[in-house]
Amino acid sequence: MVIGTLGDYVGRRPVLLLGLSCNAIAGILSALVTNVWMLRLLRFTAGFSIRPTVPPIFTLVTELALSSKRIFCVTLCARFWMVGSIFVAVVALAMFK
Repeated sequence: MVIGTLGDYVGRRPVLLLGLSCNAIAGILSALVTNVWMLRLLRFTAGFSIRPTVPPIFTLVTELALSSKRIFCVTLCARFWMVGSIFVAVVALAMFK
């Protein structure tokens, strides 16, 4: 509810860009740390910062798509979200083996 209200107040694109920026910065910094506690903190931050991206991305796709193609575009967005999640899990599994 907080992210949706914030998106309505300041705009969905700034909220989306803020979430993506925080996620990218925390992800890059987590690759550079040597302390396990900083790694845990940065990975938590990266995971927590992905939350503000979910409501704005689906709302923006809904608003920007043509009315005749709206359902297809939202479904495509959701599908690629899942494909990306599966890809990240497979890459992580391959790195740990």
